[in-house]
Amino acid sequence: MLKVNIKTQRKIKGLTQEELAIRLNVVRQTVSKWEKGHSVPDADLLIQMADIFEVSVSDLLGAEVENDKEMGDVAQQLSRINEQLAIMNRRARRIWKAIAIVGGATTVLTLFIILFNYTVPSAVVSSPPVGEATPASHESSVVLESIVIAYDTRSVSDITVRVGESFPLNVITVPNFEGEIEWISSDPSVFSIVPMSGGSKATLTALSPSASSTTLTVRAGGNTAQCIIRVREV
Repeated sequence: MLKVNIKTQRKIKGLTQEELAIRLNVVRQTVSKWEKGHSVPDADLLIQMADIFEVSVSDLLGAEVENDKEMGDVAQQLSRINEQLAIMNRRARRIWKAIAIVGGATTVLTLFIILFNYTVPSAVVSSPPVGEATPASHESSVVLESIVIAYDTRSVSDITVRVGESFPLNVITVPNFEGEIEWISSDPSVFSIVPMSGGSKATLTALSPSASSTTLTVRAGGNTAQCIIRVREV
């Protein structure tokens, strides 16, 4: 499989994603997408990678390419695959946008119901006698249908990063949660997590390698989601 072969050959050459990206004149995220199968390189980049890795294009593709005509066919196939992946990504973004809209509408409706049920009766309830304690109110937990840690729109449960790398993450909740979101690192000496404005997004930075995996926990309205974080040497 192409994504596996790219990652394997890169590691054999001892290159980081950043180093390979610089040699190909692309950004690191592009290399990451290739290795995760979210997109594929075009024919020219494929040839450049084969030269860098000192392997054949056939080795990267995992299939024999014997002449220019077959290379042209490969280029067309890569172009079609990229178009299909782009369509799938746009469709996924539309689905999450629709979920967010439905979640927002659900939240508004819930607040309306709460106000209607509890605010109106309070107008006809007399105050407690002097000296009698008023029962203390408390904030109940919000029950979410789903809470996940995500990179862009993709749910993640296990992340491997190198020392010094930063990784943007966000929280996706169904319905949309507008309260306080808490990000917790199980070992701040291994990785730090810095929430951004609003709390639904944060930046994870790998600080030092760890022999064992560490955990990132996100809390929202009494609900939690966790992701395993593995930090490796550069």
